[in-house]
Amino acid sequence: MIKRNLWRAFVSSILILHPILVGLLVWDSVPNSLIANLGIAGIDQVDSKTFVVFGFPAIVLMVHWLFLGLSSMDSGRKKPSKTKQRIMFWAMPTLSLAIQSYTLNAAFGRNSFKELLLPFFLGIFFLVMGHIIPLLEKDSKIGIRLSWTLRSRRNWFKTHRFTGKLWVAGGFIMLIATLMPTTWMFAVMILNLLVMVVAPIFFSYHVYKAHKAKGITYRRLHDTKNPNIYLGIVLIVLAVVLAGVTILMIGGDVNYTFNDSHLSVAPSYSDGFAVSYSQIDEVLFYSTFDKGTCQSGFASARLAVGTYKNGEFGSYTLYGYAGNTGAVVLRVNDQFVALTGKDLPATMDLYDTLTAYVKTP
Repeated sequence: MIKRNLWRAFVSSILILHPILVGLLVWDSVPNSLIANLGIAGIDQVDSKTFVVFGFPAIVLMVHWLFLGLSSMDSGRKKPSKTKQRIMFWAMPTLSLAIQSYTLNAAFGRNSFKELLLPFFLGIFFLVMGHIIPLLEKDSKIGIRLSWTLRSRRNWFKTHRFTGKLWVAGGFIMLIATLMPTTWMFAVMILNLLVMVVAPIFFSYHVYKAHKAKGITYRRLHDTKNPNIYLGIVLIVLAVVLAGVTILMIGGDVNYTFNDSHLSVAPSYSDGFAVSYSQIDEVLFYSTFDKGTCQSGFASARLAVGTYKNGEFGSYTLYGYAGNTGAVVLRVNDQFVALTGKDLPATMDLYDTLTAYVKTP
């Protein structure tokens, strides 16, 4: 069985070992001890960074090949079904990516995993659909319904087979993206979605041109309505995605409200923050502030909101604008919160207003 599925064995092994590459890329940002979530009855277990990054994927790989070997020996007399083969080859990579995603995201300081839900469920969706779409018949009401696929059974078959492989790969890329810092994760997710939606159109057209060059004729469409409905949907989706990305990248604000007893911070696209003036132990102003690296949250060309890490404060919370070099830093119960205005003068005004409300020793 393994000899007939060498590419599946190779790709599944690479996916299991992929977290090692991610771990090496973020090695300096990861603490020496990590939560592995492998304890008994769901109790978190703390292991060394070296074991989590290198040891755990290696163990999963050995178990994966053990299962493949035992299944291959068991299926010597009878060829296993396609469903059983898919489970055998892809169950362990999916488990490995899920556990490593939890572990590395906890290391990045993510206490909330809400931002992981969209790429995670999209990854699962495309993994499932990638196995279903090659099975669709040409007369099906769903599928890649282009004029080229509807006019040729060969084109339909090749396009859907290609799309199935692409969506399976794209699903795994979605799951791999959950291992990354938030900004990279959403960038990879959006780019991956665009490729999965657009690539089948170009592939189908490429097949059509290749068939045309060989003299293979395509039948006329007489009674098929809306032959390019998939193309129309793709264009609409692309327009919506591009508009949404543009708004997210260049829009949004951080609103500061000074009440009698507390400060309220309300950023666009993220949860807000409120603190009583009596809880603020210190207010510092920086004309040049090193934001460090984004661990989780939202970062765009305009806004920088979330958990960041730099050399001076370690892990801290930032609410502000990406283009501003200054910052006001609050020390609240030994935790640090950085705030910025739209520009340096606005940040200085923010500092003056805060110091008027806050009484620090």
